[in-house]
Amino acid sequence: MNGGTFTAKPKPGGSLFASLRQGEFWALWAPQFAVFLFLLFFYAFGFMKLPSICVILSGIFFMIAGVLFAFRKEGRTFLPTSMLLPVAVAAGSVGGLYVYDVYAIYPQFYSNARVYTDVLASQSAEAVADAGKLIFTDAAYVDRPHSVSYITERGSVFCVAPVRDSGNAVEIQYWAVGTGCCSASGDFWCDDSKDSKAKGGIVIFDNEGFFSGSSYDEFSKASRKAEATYQLLSVHHPRYLRWVNDDDLNRVANEYNLKAGLSLTACTMAYAVLSGGPLRFDGHDLPTSLAGSPPKRLGKSSIPAPSPEARAPAPDACFSQLQRFGFGKMTSSAPEHASWFELRRDGRSLKSSDLVEEAVYHFEYLGPEVAEAQSQMTMAGAEPEDPEPLPAASTAPASASTARWRITGGADKGGIIVRQSESLKSPELGRVSTGAIVEEVARVGERLCYRLEEGSGPAKGWVSIRVSGKELVEKIAS
Repeated sequence: MNGGTFTAKPKPGGSLFASLRQGEFWALWAPQFAVFLFLLFFYAFGFMKLPSICVILSGIFFMIAGVLFAFRKEGRTFLPTSMLLPVAVAAGSVGGLYVYDVYAIYPQFYSNARVYTDVLASQSAEAVADAGKLIFTDAAYVDRPHSVSYITERGSVFCVAPVRDSGNAVEIQYWAVGTGCCSASGDFWCDDSKDSKAKGGIVIFDNEGFFSGSSYDEFSKASRKAEATYQLLSVHHPRYLRWVNDDDLNRVANEYNLKAGLSLTACTMAYAVLSGGPLRFDGHDLPTSLAGSPPKRLGKSSIPAPSPEARAPAPDACFSQLQRFGFGKMTSSAPEHASWFELRRDGRSLKSSDLVEEAVYHFEYLGPEVAEAQSQMTMAGAEPEDPEPLPAASTAPASASTARWRITGGADKGGIIVRQSESLKSPELGRVSTGAIVEEVARVGERLCYRLEEGSGPAKGWVSIRVSGKELVEKIAS
């Protein structure tokens, strides 16, 4: 086959916004993004109470991806969905677990813990071991002159100061704490510690998480430093508190909720952009919804190696193979399957810089020799040149040398089935009437691609020449 014609639609560009106009983009992107979003939030807020369910859900989605891959030939979107879904499951599970472990777990701690009131600073910390929030008596205060700071290897500053009252307790049961809010020793301004009316304490929970632990260990080291510095005595397991006003006991929970919300938003936006990038169509499968898109520049895009039977795609309705390759000069990375096509309009060869609009274009099959020559030039470091222009493909009516066929089968059904491509699994276009006269465009084995001359039915498409030994079409002229 030397050439033919086809109706070209503009090749989508690399812009993500151009992809948003494509229905197939949403068909692929939306399901996997929904799975990501569901797992992200389910892990973040449900892992504490339902850890097993979280893991089971992730496993189920992985299994769904495996099933889609196994049946990838049954649906157009099955293969890409089976590849995107595991990424969505992994990203949603890990991202949600991270947000839970670092931020979302602490508001749940406070909602499950008890609130104690009228607590004495000299009262044993073990008596309020299940506390999340404390309200002390009016006699309690933060002993700021006996505060110290502890600096970690990373430069973080952890501050502690003992909580006392008018009693003569020997051991310190509670420590007011904060980060970056004190001097080396003797000055402490964390939270509301300078407010004499503040009597509330928010407990700092100890959490050894998957991704990050709490600051409990650092505050323990700071309190031991204070003991050594001022010859103080503290109980073995004191309570570390954020010192706040009585009406602000939700401050820490609100801070962690805000951080969790910001983290979830950042994860969602980042994944939305990153997952949308690979789905930008590069011309391999152009949906018809692109007919209204603005013109795009031609490009010598990288294309997969065609199968042997796709080396010389047929024109018109027989052009389904070329549509998968995209527009422009096309060759493959496999020399044994190398083919080179040239797109032409109005007798002029289209260049990479040309704008492609919806129109009828001609193509010329230049053969593997051209691709081989271009490949050798590329290996030698030279810029590949466009092949010499060929005469414009003729759009004149069929000549006497063109094979013509008459449809003989399907008399009892109104004609024989016409399909979009040579594959018997390709979409059905309708039936071409018995007795119709068609012009041969291409022939692959027992499959005939035709152009209708007389009769009714699809103007072009693929039909079977014979089925089970029964002739469906017969040649009438060449």
